[in-house]
This record gives sequence, C-alpha cells and structure tokens, in this order.
Amino acid sequence: EVICDTLHITLQKFKGEKRLQRFVDARRITIKEIRTRTKIPYAEIGQLMNKHHASMMYMEKTYDELMSNHAPFRSKANYVNRQLNEYYSHSN
Repeated sequence: EVICDTLHITLQKFKGEKRLQRFVDARRITIKEIRTRTKIPYAEIGQLMNKHHASMMYMEKTYDELMSNHAPFRSKANYVNRQLNEYYSHSN
C-alpha cells in the first residue's frame, strides 16, 4: 500500500496483468523490499501478488540488474525505500 501510494498507482493495477513499465517497476520494488525486510518465501509473495513464484525470483533478479545499470529505476527504488523507512520509523 505504501509503495502504491508513493508511486501513485492503485492496488488493483499493481496486482493486475498490465505490463506497463510503472506497474512492473512497482512490483519489482515491492518484491525486493519484502525480501529485504522479511523472510517471506517467493511462493507466498507470489500468492499475495497473484503471480507465480518464478516470476517473483525473476523480478528480484531484474531489480538488481536495473539498480546497477539504470539510473531512473535506481532513483525510483531509492525514493520508495526512503518513504518506507520513514513510514516504518513513524509506526514504531
């Protein structure tokens, strides 16, 4: 929800089948944040996002590649990370 709000997309579009870059980026960032902050397995993340667990693994891999090679994506992911850190620091 925080990621959807930060990136200005609806939860319905986030969980949907559309492959527009902004939705795919939001999914990639979400997967990486979940995997970084929790120990939830790919299969469970896939169930939450209506995707196959192999898709979750692939999205995390492409996240890492984009962070290394694509400045606009890196900027977006870092912004979301800061927003999440701020959100969680205020909720504790």
